[in-house]
Amino acid sequence: MRRAGLALTLLHGAAAVAENAPGVGDPFDLARAAEHLADTDLGDDPEPPHLPHVAPARATETRWTPPDGLRDEITGRPVDLGRDGVVVVLGAGRLSAAEEALRSAGPDDGVTVVVVTSDPAETGRLARLRLVDLIGCLRRVFPPDRLPRARVVLDDAGTVPAALAHLSTADRSPGPDLDLTEIAVRIRGGLITAHATGRGAGHAATRPRATAPDRSPTP
Repeated sequence: MRRAGLALTLLHGAAAVAENAPGVGDPFDLARAAEHLADTDLGDDPEPPHLPHVAPARATETRWTPPDGLRDEITGRPVDLGRDGVVVVLGAGRLSAAEEALRSAGPDDGVTVVVVTSDPAETGRLARLRLVDLIGCLRRVFPPDRLPRARVVLDDAGTVPAALAHLSTADRSPGPDLDLTEIAVRIRGGLITAHATGRGAGHAATRPRATAPDRSPTP
């Protein structure tokens, strides 16, 4: 992740120079510099200090009926949230937690990050603008089969957290708190097999351990 951040810094700087001083700098020099970043040893990526204190996800066997009509912003294709994998719902103010979930996920885990906000007219549009800009860069560099395996969904209507609200009263947050939402669930065979809420939820749901199953009646 540190190497990726360094690459983004280099490329964003080059984009700013190209916009403000066209013709300055050699694009081939820039490409060679970017190539060298792959071999740059920056040491291990430090984990956020709160992760060791995150409680395990709670195991459950709850039937999952995901909302439809959502799209993966990376590929542009419809996304099926009922597929086996992990769904992480993050408010616009907690998007940095996506890294925690992706770093903790196993190599075969499909991770879908669902972005929600209580202000889709402004915050939601800004998030979409930033995401579209980044994905446009990715599509120009990587062929379709080499795009990131994670899926990103912009849920302006908040349909996903609404569908998960029955799991915990803590998920029934008032509108302003939607931007600080952190909910994560693991899906297997059409069931929610683990869920977590609060700070570090994505990390907890992608880990293999979980507390005892919730045997309460399935809604």
